[in-house]
Parts: sequence; C-alpha cells; structure tokens
Amino acid sequence: VFSAGEPSLIATQSDVMDARTFMSIVAHAVYYSEQPFAKAIPALAEQDYKLAAISDFVDIPGQGVELKIGANTIILASADYQAARGVTVPEAETEGGDTYYLSVGGRYAGQLSISSEVNDLATGLVQGLRESGIEEAILLTEDRAGESRRLAEELRMDDVYGECDTEKKLRHIADLSQSQHDHVMFIYANGIETHSAADVDLRLSKKAKYADAAVAPEDAEELPFALEISRRMMEVAKENAIFVFAIKALMIFLSMIGANSIWFVLLMDTVAVIATLLNTIRVTKPPLIDLRKNTAPKEDLD
Repeated sequence: VFSAGEPSLIATQSDVMDARTFMSIVAHAVYYSEQPFAKAIPALAEQDYKLAAISDFVDIPGQGVELKIGANTIILASADYQAARGVTVPEAETEGGDTYYLSVGGRYAGQLSISSEVNDLATGLVQGLRESGIEEAILLTEDRAGESRRLAEELRMDDVYGECDTEKKLRHIADLSQSQHDHVMFIYANGIETHSAADVDLRLSKKAKYADAAVAPEDAEELPFALEISRRMMEVAKENAIFVFAIKALMIFLSMIGANSIWFVLLMDTVAVIATLLNTIRVTKPPLIDLRKNTAPKEDLD
C-alpha cells in the first residue's frame, strides 16, 4: 500500500562466506516470513530450497526471523535482537534503509540492507482523510521502530505502533477504539486475518476475507472521496426514508377517511419511487465531483 514497489535489497556483506552461500541461507531464512522485508530477498530456483532442513521457524515482527537449518540456529534480525541473543555484530556498512544481520550458530556471518520508498499517492492519503473528517490516523506495522517512525512521518500519521504482530495489532485496535475521538482510522501494513474491534474493517487489499469492505491498494488515494460519498449516501437514504414514510402515512390517513382510491394510491406510490430515484442522483452533486478531482493529484493534497 505505502511502498513505491517492493522493498529492494541495496547491499550485502559477508567476510566468512561467498555471496551465493550467504544469499542461499538468507533466502531459506525468510522463506516462511510474512514480513515486508522478506519480499526483498531474491528468490532462488525452487529446486535449490531444502525446506525439509528448516525447523523451529519464528517470525519476529519488526526484528527479523529465527529458525534452525539442520542443527544450526540461524538468526536474521536487527542488531538489538542479535545482541539480546548474545551475538556481537559490527556497525552497518551501508547508510540508508534497514540493516539485518545474519548469525549462524551464534556467530556473526554477514549483513544486508533493505530499502523501500514511500509512493507518491500514499503521501497525500492522510491529509485527504483529515479533510474528510478523520480526526486521528494511526499506523500499525510490523516494521522496526526506526523504520516505523520514518514511515509515519512521511505519511503524516498522528501516531505509530511498530513491531506489531497480529495479536498486538488487534490489541491496539481494541484499546484505541475506546478513544475519545469520534473518527479514528487505523492503517496497518499487512493484513489481519480476522475481524478486529473496529466499527468497520476496511481493508486495502484485493483479498480481504474478513473485511467489511475492500479497496485495491492502487486505489488507496480514493479513500477520502469514498468517505464523503458514504456520508452523502447516508444523508440521501435518510431523506428518502422520511419522504416515503410521509407519503405512505398520508395515503393511509386518506384511506381511513374515505378520501382515497386505489388508482390515486398507485399514482402517489409511483411518484414517490421516481422522486427517491431523482433524489439519489443528487449524491454526485458538484461539490463531491470537485472533491474527487482535488484528491487525486499529490500536489493538490500537499
């Protein structure tokens, strides 16, 4: 949703193994990972994978992965996580992006740097949501703390919770749903495969099994316009309901006093249907058309 394409591998370094061996271990390490950084690892030919050798795999949101390949413990993770496991790693050799360190059997074996730029359309999304009445936008992501903050700043989020697995995201949504704000939107990278405590689960995904509504990621910039359309549709629906109720009540009253006929009832019912249809057309009145035109270009959103 937020990246200008897939995350990209920008550098690798290892003094203890050749590049092919290093990347083979890394590719096996991230094979089962659902984290965004795993998408940056070039895939090997399927016959090169020795999946039977992989065991005890653990995906650690915001930190990396830990697993065993054969009898060796493999960790591909941040410097903090490596330190917590007693592995000493050198400083990152590449500036920019996130650096992940590989250790094999408790010994440092190399590092790789991954970068992902925010796409132009996403940078105006939060501003457009604010203009549509959203009071607070909060980012929930699996990314590490530093990367999460950078992403939140670029997207102009009000708050951010990084290093979140599915359980943490659901807990944050449940807690934040009790917020004093009437209109809060939670935006999270990667999906939650269950219903959350949010009033409406709107997923930016082409596959959203548990969503109340789904929007294709490439159409994310249309969300502010969709919110305005939804509000306008609710107003029109209420107007139509009140109008039809009034017509029906009038017909019943006229029938009760004998000042009505079946043909007059049919005529008024037809008039009510046509009137509600014409009123529904007003959903696309000029202000909304103008809003849609103004939310598409990035420069206008800025």
